[in-house]
Amino acid sequence: MWSGLRAVLRIREIWWICAAQFVGYPAVLSIVGLWAGPYLNDVHGLEGIARGNVLLAFNITMLLGVMAFTTIERWLNSRKTAIIAGGFASIVPLVILALVPEPGLWPAFALLIVFIASSSYFMLIHAHARAVLPDNLMGRGLTLQNLAVMLGVFVVASFAMFV
Repeated sequence: MWSGLRAVLRIREIWWICAAQFVGYPAVLSIVGLWAGPYLNDVHGLEGIARGNVLLAFNITMLLGVMAFTTIERWLNSRKTAIIAGGFASIVPLVILALVPEPGLWPAFALLIVFIASSSYFMLIHAHARAVLPDNLMGRGLTLQNLAVMLGVFVVASFAMFV
C-alpha cells in the first residue's frame, strides 16, 4: 500500500490536480451549501421558499455547468485549458461581489449564477486525474485527489465558521 502511495506521489501532475481539487469544488460548495442561504436572507431579505428556489436554481446551474464543461473541453480541444479558464472565470464574479458589498438581488443572483456555472469545471479535474494515472495506481491516485477535495471542503467550511 505504501509503495503504491509513494508511486502516486511521484507523479508530478497529481500534485497540481490535488491543489486544484483542494480549492475548486470546496469554493463553490461552501458558497452554495453554506453561505448563499444566509446571504440571501440577511442581505436580500428572502424568505424560506424564495431562498430555497434560488438555491435550487444554483444547484441546477451547477449540474448544467458540469455538462457544459464537457462541451467546452471539446471546443477548446484541451482539458487543461478548460479547467484553467473555468478557474479564472469563476474569480471574476466573486471579485465583483467583493467590490460591491450590497448589490441588488438580481445582480447578485446573476453574479452567483456566473460563478457557479464557471466553477463547474471541477468534474474535468477528475477526468484529468484519470488521464495522468497509470491503471495500476488508479484507485490510490483517485482516492488521493478525492481526499484533497474533502480536506478542502473541511478547511473552507471551518474557515467560514470563524469569519
